[in-house]
Amino acid sequence: MLRYTLLFTLLFLLACQNLPAPGSSAPTNLQKDLPGTWETTYLEIKVDTYHNTDSSYVWTVESADWKNKLRVLPYQSYFDTNHHFKVEYRDLQGKLIKEEKGIWNAFGDTLLLIRPDVTLQYKVAFHDKQAYFSGLVDWDSDGVEDDGYFSIQKPKAKN
Repeated sequence: MLRYTLLFTLLFLLACQNLPAPGSSAPTNLQKDLPGTWETTYLEIKVDTYHNTDSSYVWTVESADWKNKLRVLPYQSYFDTNHHFKVEYRDLQGKLIKEEKGIWNAFGDTLLLIRPDVTLQYKVAFHDKQAYFSGLVDWDSDGVEDDGYFSIQKPKAKN
């Protein structure tokens, strides 16, 4: 009887090993899933050693607070299938105030955004039709990419 219990347990474990853990996201396929228009709905920045001092802080912007905290509309990111991207920042009236352009490439769950002035690297996961970006950036412009970046982006409906 013990032999059958062990055999059943082993078969069960082998059958379940490729299933995602409860609450986890599906495997990331950035080449397929990223192209399109995305709108940032949540932003969290963890600034470490603000301007090379011992000071640090966490700054968050939730969907309902976007216009009040940043005084701009949620920014839009456009990724095309030819590996070009742009990010648009618009004021509260919808006027374009800043645009960043470059090329993107993906290696597994890692996204590289290559602009003329900087290359950014993010880990990206998809869950519940949203994209979750995380990485290290130089948010405080102190010359060191030591500030944690996390954002949630939702697909923008095509007009």
